[in-house]
Amino acid sequence: MDKIKDFWNKVVRFFKQLLDLFKRPEESLAQLKNNKVPEKVFFKKVILPFIAVCSVFAALNVVLYGSPTVALLCVKMLFTFIAFVAAFFISTTVCQKTLELCYNQKTDKSIIYQVVGVGFLVIYLLSLLLSIVNMFFLWILSFYVVYLLWIIADIVFGIEENNRGKFLFFNSISIIFSEALIYKILTLLVPNLSL
Repeated sequence: MDKIKDFWNKVVRFFKQLLDLFKRPEESLAQLKNNKVPEKVFFKKVILPFIAVCSVFAALNVVLYGSPTVALLCVKMLFTFIAFVAAFFISTTVCQKTLELCYNQKTDKSIIYQVVGVGFLVIYLLSLLLSIVNMFFLWILSFYVVYLLWIIADIVFGIEENNRGKFLFFNSISIIFSEALIYKILTLLVPNLSL
């Protein structure tokens, strides 16, 4: 009983932090700089569960709005999982290289994982929502990532307002579009399945 209660408290605390990220992003992101969670732990405990849930919901979308077969569901889940994992690692590399090459900042990898993870939380939540309700126009909300990166550039990395253009451009493009591009490339490898 205590394990269930502890788990429930962790879930409630996580969703409160997530809600704070959207209500008061400046305050939530200020804690990011001092948070020293190892990158592997962050990936396993935060990013990977979201990716797994997004993969299951992508298969649920096929069940709700398509003509499901077992092979199609498995391929959809697998491709969604691979696309999100690859997009996350590509985006962390883009963020790290942007900071090194454009701003001469050598930043700890755990902070970069968390910064990219914050951007991807918006994408994950939109993916979950749009798997259930088929309203494609809601993808415009993914541009909230640009606002979050604007705040991150100031609070976490100390980039001045006039110099944030490259950081915003490369990282927002990477976070918003890399998953869709990788997924599209994967679907081109199996032309007989209509994903």
